[in-house]
Amino acid sequence: MSDSIHLGSIFLKRSVTAGAGTMIPVISISPTTGVVESTIPGAPHPWKVNDVTVTGVTENPTTLAELGANAGDVISAKIKRYSAQAIVPDLPEVSPPSDNPIIITINATFDPASPTDQTEIRLVAPETADATAKVSLDALTLDSRDIRAEVIERDGDLVLPQSTAGVLQAEWRISTDAGYFVTTIETTVTAATAEEEADAGTPVTDGGTDNATDQVEAPGSNVPGNDLPTITSEPSFEPALPKTGQTVSLLPPTVDSQTASITLKSVLAGGIDVTGQVREISGTQTITVSAPGELVATWRVADGGAELAVEAKVVVSSSAGADLEKASVIVHRVDDVAPSGAIFEIKDISEDVYATAGFVWEFSDGGDYKALRDGHPWKIDGKRWCLTPKAVRVFETPGQVKWTLDIHYKGQHRRLSGSLDVRDPATVVPDANRFHVSPSGTFPKGAANTFASFDAAQKGALARSKDIKSPVAILFRAGEEHSAGFIEAADGFKNGLWITRYGDGVNPLLKPRSDQGSILTLRSFQGVKTSGLDFKAGWDQSTETNSLDKLYDGIAVENFNRHDYRTNLLLHDCRFEGCRFGVNMTVSVTNQDGKAVDFGYHSGTAVLSELQAIRPDTKGWSSLDYNFYGAAERIGFCGIRSNQHPDALGGGYGKNNTHNQHGIVRLVSARSAVMWAFDGDSKVGWTKVGSNKDGGLLKQIPAHQPVIRWGASGWLLGSESCLGGAVAEGGSGIHVGTSSSNAVSRPGRHTICNNLVVASANSMSAITAAYAGTSVHTNIVICPDSRPEYYSGFQNFIQLWGPGTQDEFGSIDFKFWAFSNSLINLNGKPCNKGNVATGGAVKEIIVSNNLVHAPKEYTGAVTSHGPLDDTVILQPQYKGHRWADSPKLDTAYATPANTVSLYRPLEGAGAIGAADPAKPVSELDFFGRLRGAVKNIGAI
Repeated sequence: MSDSIHLGSIFLKRSVTAGAGTMIPVISISPTTGVVESTIPGAPHPWKVNDVTVTGVTENPTTLAELGANAGDVISAKIKRYSAQAIVPDLPEVSPPSDNPIIITINATFDPASPTDQTEIRLVAPETADATAKVSLDALTLDSRDIRAEVIERDGDLVLPQSTAGVLQAEWRISTDAGYFVTTIETTVTAATAEEEADAGTPVTDGGTDNATDQVEAPGSNVPGNDLPTITSEPSFEPALPKTGQTVSLLPPTVDSQTASITLKSVLAGGIDVTGQVREISGTQTITVSAPGELVATWRVADGGAELAVEAKVVVSSSAGADLEKASVIVHRVDDVAPSGAIFEIKDISEDVYATAGFVWEFSDGGDYKALRDGHPWKIDGKRWCLTPKAVRVFETPGQVKWTLDIHYKGQHRRLSGSLDVRDPATVVPDANRFHVSPSGTFPKGAANTFASFDAAQKGALARSKDIKSPVAILFRAGEEHSAGFIEAADGFKNGLWITRYGDGVNPLLKPRSDQGSILTLRSFQGVKTSGLDFKAGWDQSTETNSLDKLYDGIAVENFNRHDYRTNLLLHDCRFEGCRFGVNMTVSVTNQDGKAVDFGYHSGTAVLSELQAIRPDTKGWSSLDYNFYGAAERIGFCGIRSNQHPDALGGGYGKNNTHNQHGIVRLVSARSAVMWAFDGDSKVGWTKVGSNKDGGLLKQIPAHQPVIRWGASGWLLGSESCLGGAVAEGGSGIHVGTSSSNAVSRPGRHTICNNLVVASANSMSAITAAYAGTSVHTNIVICPDSRPEYYSGFQNFIQLWGPGTQDEFGSIDFKFWAFSNSLINLNGKPCNKGNVATGGAVKEIIVSNNLVHAPKEYTGAVTSHGPLDDTVILQPQYKGHRWADSPKLDTAYATPANTVSLYRPLEGAGAIGAADPAKPVSELDFFGRLRGAVKNIGAI
């Protein structure tokens, strides 16, 4: 790639995208230069796709002339299996790339040009002859890892305080009214030698007092003529005795020399380099400390040929006050054998702490979230952590797992920690307890129990389980089709049952039998685990037809009249296609008088992890109703992807018919629920709603159901839920509340946080909370620029709605919260019920510090919190309006491809530092970063 061609490119004047997914290239054709380039939007930095091809030529970027392309020719770009095409428009004759309309007078550089990993690096921006051009740092990567967050601004310069060894690349954007182009520079940061480390003033620690300074002479400082400057005041911290959660000012030393330069070299917290977290506020270097331990700031004092490194040290103490001092964690485990599911619950904290504190869970092991789409904001290196008051994980590796929880609340901090032992299944389930199923008769050599059918295997497993005090396993051979069926624990399997796979290849495929209502039915179990299986029935969402004799569930978990049972359940690494319900957990519990003890749920812990209802290599999986429908005392979801069929019909009128009816997840009657890292969408429904008027007549269409729905109309007092880390598109997004609009609110504690919620043309609202005691915070909520399907249009981003009157359950004594959310309206029409709609008889409804951005509102654009970064991270799923009475796809209602972004505030944005500290504001931002003393409005 030559610099002359690259600098001559002005992008985004005409572009075409194709396909679906985040790896889709975009082809850009400049009408001013004829330069053709293909990039991948949403990547950590603009990826170049080196496969732009016309008439056999492949180079990126290139020019129309070099490609021999004329108007009407098709240009294509490919990366992996994704491709895009663009038709060459009728462009005016252009000059060659060397006739660059913008002249670069000074190239971008690094200072020093060949840095080592112990040096500070200044990022020198390019300069142009055009005084109106704007120059900004577009990307900074080290070995392809985004490190822009580590850059600080000092005296008008951008500085990387310290880098590790690797390939450092900076991309600068130069923008004019005509467009923009990107110039890239690269250098290699080498590892410092011992002499270089010493020359850089390596910190020396001597185990000194809690607040002390050390001076280290740099080599050469004792050379005659190189006089060391005299320190007149030592570096220090403000406050002098900081506590966790506080923003600490790093005060430099002062010297007796007018020519000396003083720079901050490094900051260590608990021995970990946190220099990249330093931020300059009003000319002072500051850092927000998140954990107790020693804090060390090292300053470099240079004067002529002499250098001096000066350290300041202090011990940061825990700031857990009365609000956090009693906090504790209870761990509920399915079992202790890998894969081992667990739910972590915080206890002994107040309603306000549960609703407004920042929670950071970290684990040494637990899931790779392979089911989530590339580009999902929680499919990241920090995949082993969670930001909700509760956490859920599945541990696949035997050994010891360590966990920590940091709680941040109004300047207080508390760290809780512990460990779990995970046993190896090979030592827990010996061969005598393993029952292999293979219709082809292919079994492991020497296997003790081999069967051609599931029925025979489960009978043998049941008999074996009654004679031993250890779990048994039923294993389906990989790569084969199987018929499963019904299995009841009765008085067996008291020590657990594991249903999984053996052998190499794709997961075993389980299909239904005509004498069963589910592909696999599990009844009256006290402990069961299912993993590594695929389930397929006959429902097709795109045509609303069934190829089998009836509708089937995937897995049905039943517990009838056994409220003395404690059912622990793990469903891990399974896929579902064409099922009425993917996972259907139902219960009927009565006492001896035949009266309901409670609205039923399974007593015990259920964990669902790494489940999929869509495969990347097929057109799409489908379900008539919920893919996951559950009732359990405690239920947890993590790493689940369930996208409805991309061509699904939008449903029909009424329930219990052969139309697509519901969204993805419904949690029914669980006393405690937690979800983290979810990817799903809803484009189907069954209720009649007035659509746009046509010829003066008001039509009726289905209202798409919530993607995630938590609620029931039973007696669930004091229930708790945490729904976070989700991408939820379409329908009414996330709904927490009663299953009936006429039912009173059940007070409890509920948190909806750190979600990316994308409405569709069919959405009335994005997040609804009807349970009193619900906090909605740090979410990014987007209304797309598409024509609304309802005559009333999009009503609100967030709806907080308590009971109409006081009831016997005390709902009026609970609060609602909605704070630190980013509300992005791209539609051009304001929400007809307000951005946050509130009502009902509750103690208090608190709405504060929400970012609102509506650049197209016809009543007056709202952009005071901008500018915002609208880089696309995911492609939306909704293709447009299509349902049973109108099966032809109307793409006028489709969600535009440029909708899904994180909308980060850019430099100079009005949201930066604008939060009102007197009102609730999230302690952590969307990605779990501890906010400083001056906080932004919105989620990031």
